[in-house]
Amino acid sequence: MAYYLRKSSRSRGIYLQIYNSFFDPVKKSPRSSHVETLGYVCDLVDKGIDDPVSFYARKVADMNADNRKTEEKQISDISALLYLGWFPCDSILRRIDCRCQVKNVQIR
Repeated sequence: MAYYLRKSSRSRGIYLQIYNSFFDPVKKSPRSSHVETLGYVCDLVDKGIDDPVSFYARKVADMNADNRKTEEKQISDISALLYLGWFPCDSILRRIDCRCQVKNVQIR
């Protein structure tokens, strides 16, 4: 999950918005969602922000830094002991290079 600043060219000028990009496991594709509408650059300059693009780019960078700090790593519910027996067998089969013979003996 990451935030980014979307800059759209419109007839009135550059329009700024903050979006959040993430991976959707249901559709199995990247998606984005709207977080905040900032407005037109000319309106933001009139409000007193000298360079709105760099100002909000720093704000988005801070949001991403805060998100990395609070994001917790998820550990699978499946025990690692379940797969522990495969690694020594795989290592041995790679060293003696007899995988093709073992594949022929597999139970179907």
